[in-house]
Amino acid sequence: MNPKEMNSSWDDTLKGNFTFQFVQIEILLAQDQIFNTLNENNKTELLKEAARKYEVKKSTNEFSDFSEGPSILIAGRILDKRNKLQDLKGKMTTESIEKFLLTGSADNKEIF
Repeated sequence: MNPKEMNSSWDDTLKGNFTFQFVQIEILLAQDQIFNTLNENNKTELLKEAARKYEVKKSTNEFSDFSEGPSILIAGRILDKRNKLQDLKGKMTTESIEKFLLTGSADNKEIF
């Protein structure tokens, strides 16, 4: 899926359906049951792809925080399992980060 395929001329229903497809797929990919089946190369590719999707989503006004969050959730969970969030956890409340990694719900967008 490519977030650049979002067409600003679509009505709100089409835009909502398009963004919700991303949310559904990314939430599935963020689950341990899926994540644990991937080898390290696949995890690295998934991390890169999630980062690319997030960058495109945040560069347009068509995607909300709700639809950007799952891309960050994928990246966050991969990085957390690789113990790469220590610097971030030192800058922010660990409780907020842990809540996001567990639920996908962010207290504020600063986590992104």
